Amino acid sequence: MKSRPSQEAVLISALINTSNVDAAAEWGITPEMFIGYQSEYRWLVSYRQSYDTQPSVHAFGTKFPDFPLTDHTDVEWAADEVKHRHLRRELSSVVEKAAVAISEGDLEEAVFAIDGFSPPTARAPLKPSLVDFSVLEEMANPVSTLSVPWKSLQEATGGMRGGDIWQVAARFGHGKSWSLSEMAVHALLEGKRVIFYSLEMSERQVQTRLHTILARKMGVDIKHSELHRRTVDLLAYKKLLHRIDEEVPGELFVIDPSMGTITPAMVQSQCREADLVMVDHIGLMHSVMGSRAIDDWRQMATISNMLKEVAVSHDVPIVCAAQINREGDTANWRPPKATNLSQSDAIGQDADVVITHKRYSKSSMVYSVEKNRHGESQVLFFSRFNANAGDFGEIPKDEADDIRDMEDVS
Repeated sequence: MKSRPSQEAVLISALINTSNVDAAAEWGITPEMFIGYQSEYRWLVSYRQSYDTQPSVHAFGTKFPDFPLTDHTDVEWAADEVKHRHLRRELSSVVEKAAVAISEGDLEEAVFAIDGFSPPTARAPLKPSLVDFSVLEEMANPVSTLSVPWKSLQEATGGMRGGDIWQVAARFGHGKSWSLSEMAVHALLEGKRVIFYSLEMSERQVQTRLHTILARKMGVDIKHSELHRRTVDLLAYKKLLHRIDEEVPGELFVIDPSMGTITPAMVQSQCREADLVMVDHIGLMHSVMGSRAIDDWRQMATISNMLKEVAVSHDVPIVCAAQINREGDTANWRPPKATNLSQSDAIGQDADVVITHKRYSKSSMVYSVEKNRHGESQVLFFSRFNANAGDFGEIPKDEADDIRDMEDVS
């Protein structure tokens, strides 16, 4: 009794019979999906690319005389069958990997193994990439980025790209959370969806900071101390909230520890439709096992790696606040170096941009772009630091010097 041909053999036969080898890639087929006839499929693709013509039945039969060629022509059906078998194998492998991770107590790895799995999608066939004249058309269009609130930082980096990890680092009490808040407000005013993971402050505390910054930008005289102490004029605050609701096109989602332990797996599950993700701060994130990143440099490295993976897989920029170690707390007015990041070198290694900062004076800040994969590094810029009024606008160094001198005199 003659055996039925495999789905792989049926697909290869259909590609040859229809003289359309390219159709396989259009339906999402890759060589890795073949188990029994991978060399035959690779030969078809190679022949098509080498001779810029479709391989004939005769040429294929000469190369593979024992191949069970059939008269099938339904490429779509055969491609689906091959993909489904490949999907079952891949899914079985993921489940097995997750089971092993669970047995070893590594629940974080198990969650990432399962959540990171996705069915195969259509892929374009390989093509030479050294010279591609289509890039000339792309050059006429700007790179899609999220801009940042400080002009010098925008010029140095070009803005935040999907897949980026940015680290904004400083010592305790030097305004990391305010820096992230200013960046969040800037994104909201540009109509972006922002998820803000706050591990030190409650949702309400984050709101009051962002409302303070927005009040200043909208010309409303509301101070952070008034919101914090609940001494604000309620009518003025109500009017501000109405204006924010009507005039700010973006959306904000604040996740604080009251909503559950914040882990990279949580970020991965929630960031699918976000334009910007912010983490304040990375050292307080947890693994699924409950360990804080700040307690163990190995946990910190793992969490940093996972966040980078999330940023790339979901094409979203992630901005994290990070701590500077004690060695970075010097009397020098210059901000700390990237080497002074606390807990793990992995934070700096995974980051596309590392910005460190420190108080230049009571009412001014100095920032340094310590690492920048998209442009020049070692760029210094200055800003006002008036948290009560929500004013963090960039200023030239001369103005920062004047502010410092005035404060020294007083």
